Amino acid sequence: MKIITTPRLCATALALALGLAVQASASAQTAAPSGDDAGLLTGQVARCVNGAELPAGQVAIGVDGGGGSLARTDSSGEFFLTLPPGQYTVIATASDGTASRQYVPVESGQALDIGILDIGGGVAGCGPDSDITAPVLPTLVPTPVATVAAPAATAVPTVVPTVIPTPVSTPVPDPPTDSDQGG
Repeated sequence: MKIITTPRLCATALALALGLAVQASASAQTAAPSGDDAGLLTGQVARCVNGAELPAGQVAIGVDGGGGSLARTDSSGEFFLTLPPGQYTVIATASDGTASRQYVPVESGQALDIGILDIGGGVAGCGPDSDITAPVLPTLVPTPVATVAAPAATAVPTVVPTVIPTPVSTPVPDPPTDSDQGG
């Protein structure tokens, strides 16, 4: 079998090989699932320096229980991560710390911006923890319970019988009969 090489065939083969290499690299970097069932997460990673957020470039982005380096942030700290539908904890890992976002929902065919992950930030993000105000919780005031006392001994009222007079009946005369009238 004789293989004929021409400049056009070589250029086509090189373009195809380069295209496959770029696609494989992009897929490995973002863990792109095949098909239309993937969702896209976007976000930004910042490094907290003296209370100011600065973009953190080249930070590894991964998910808890999955790959720790599925993507990397660019020079402005932004990242794009393609994942199958589900709920994830997204983790940003740098040499000087980590940041995470829990309960991130990924839906098929949807893009979700998860905001800024602060490396080196406290509970309040990049601001000082003293800026956090605790939620006001309701104060429990015990309600007094009514006590039922035993009834005190009381005098039993005396019942005085009332005498109702019986009506006096008067005799009622019998109606007259025919024999009483003489006739």
